[in-house]
Amino acid sequence: MPDTAPPRVPTLSSTAFRYMHLIGFGAVAVLVCLLAFTLLMHRQDELESAATTRALLARVADARLSSSLKRVDNILDHVVSTSVRVPDIAQAELRLHDPAMYMLPELVALVVTDAAGIVRATTNPALHLMDMSARSFFTVQLQPQSRGFFLSEPFASRTGGMIIVASRPIILDDGRFAGVAAAGLRTTFFENALSSITPPAHGRVALLGEDRLLRLRVPDMDGVAPSVIPDTIEGISRHFSGRTKESDIEAVGLFSGSDRLITLRTLEFPDTLAVVVSQGADAVLEGWRHNAALISTLGILASLLILCLAYLARQVVRRAAETDARQRKRDTLFAGLLRNLPVECWARNRDGQVIFQNDACMRFWGDLHDKPFDQKDIPQETLAAWASANRRALSGETFSHQVEHVLPSGERRLFEAHLGPMRDDAEVTGILGVNLDVTDKRRAEEGLRASLAEKEVLLKEIHHRVKNNLQVILSLINLQANASGEDADHPVLRRTSTRIFSMALIHEQLYQSSDLTAVDMAGYIPLLAERVAKAYSMRSAEPELIMDLEGQDLRLSIEKAIPLGLILNELLSNAFKHALPQGGLGRVRVDASRADGRVSVEVSDDGPGMPEGFDPDATESLGMQLITSLTRQIGGQMTWWNDRGAHFRVTFPG
Repeated sequence: MPDTAPPRVPTLSSTAFRYMHLIGFGAVAVLVCLLAFTLLMHRQDELESAATTRALLARVADARLSSSLKRVDNILDHVVSTSVRVPDIAQAELRLHDPAMYMLPELVALVVTDAAGIVRATTNPALHLMDMSARSFFTVQLQPQSRGFFLSEPFASRTGGMIIVASRPIILDDGRFAGVAAAGLRTTFFENALSSITPPAHGRVALLGEDRLLRLRVPDMDGVAPSVIPDTIEGISRHFSGRTKESDIEAVGLFSGSDRLITLRTLEFPDTLAVVVSQGADAVLEGWRHNAALISTLGILASLLILCLAYLARQVVRRAAETDARQRKRDTLFAGLLRNLPVECWARNRDGQVIFQNDACMRFWGDLHDKPFDQKDIPQETLAAWASANRRALSGETFSHQVEHVLPSGERRLFEAHLGPMRDDAEVTGILGVNLDVTDKRRAEEGLRASLAEKEVLLKEIHHRVKNNLQVILSLINLQANASGEDADHPVLRRTSTRIFSMALIHEQLYQSSDLTAVDMAGYIPLLAERVAKAYSMRSAEPELIMDLEGQDLRLSIEKAIPLGLILNELLSNAFKHALPQGGLGRVRVDASRADGRVSVEVSDDGPGMPEGFDPDATESLGMQLITSLTRQIGGQMTWWNDRGAHFRVTFPG
């Protein structure tokens, strides 16, 4: 595997840090565009809502006005038909008093003129023979192309009120124009027709003819003067010329001078008139402007907030980029460390395919990356062992075991394998493993164990021979004493014999033990004490020997066991010699314990105790000098006191 670093891939944090200011300004631009789009859509919604309201009002006005004007037309049609049937139009006056004529309370008068415009019949005598030839309701009917139901402009009546005249031509059977039938209507007629219509805020409802003459306007209908809508308002011309049923236009108001939104709807009857519903554009968009100001303010604040957040995010991303850089360095270091470790490191996915292996792994098995688990280069015995271990790891178990694998070369090697699951959150996604080749280590351990066993046998033999040699020395001393005529129970010989025995007993314990590094003093002390007691006792009396060693861990190295054995030999010898003279009755007690890393051994008796002024360091006794010297040798301290007998305690680390 080449020891080269992989190409550096830009991380999200480093890329974001580089472009964070652009992201911030871009977010502001997007926000501004969204706000502008929202405001435009809101404005369009307001305009469409207002247009819908105007259209609804126009339809209601159309229905009511058309219905009311048809009633007037029916009356005029009755008058026209009556006038045509009589030989003299003047005689039609008699028929104007038909009760049906008075179904309209707003009807001011009915008149019938001749072809010259002179009133020949009327319900109002004051109008008889009046010349109406200059009135629009008469002049329009003179033009053949304009004849039909016609509604005049409002004008003041003789009584002072405003009236509007509806007229129809009287055409004889031979096609000659014979005059006009007209009905004068109070403005309340139109007010009643439009009584259920509430104009929109700052709005008007008006009635306009295709001659551009404004007939009426609600509210302020009484105060409207006859007005002609100028040709500059093209939408009105297009509406009438195209015979459009309903149109929406925007124009400058004739009376207010401000922009107005207008809906025109041609009446069902007559179709020469259109109802006009208008309202001020400012009034329609007043709420929108308020919302636009509020939204714009919020947009500015949001933009500032975005820029602040972008700045803060840039700082955060900068720190993240620095962290990423440090992480990349650590990853590179870790990857290099894994790659160069002298032990196998590998990872597999759930299908058993190797997704990572370091150089050591490749040296044993070759390149296994992305190859099938059961590839032919790996021996079947090894594949079976791998499969078994993989199943345990995929079940979530982390474990270690030693296993012998057959390499692709056919060589057998012993590995200590450590396997565990690779997790993504709680899901097991693969296996991680480390293999240590312990073949050479195992061989070395086996060699060491064989060597150690050989040395243990040799050491046991040495202890056995030392013990035998000490026994020989002890026998030689006894033989020499007998040959020289000395008493074998001489104190010097007896003391020397017990000292030699204490050392020989140590070697015997080690020879009999499976552990050659330590002596079990709990088994040694009773044997030594009994031997010393036997050496100083008489046949007629046996001293009482008490041991308190049960349950104590008193295993000591040979370096401390031999000095302690000699110390105990001297203390026991002194007790039997001085506390129980001539083998008399008495009690000797031995206590031993281990606590807090220190061993304490105490020898006591119930004799007369030590003499006044006794000083172990100043005594010339060889035994006491041995005790003091050996205690210092094992790093311990000796204390003594009299309490119904002599008490000696030796404490040392062990």
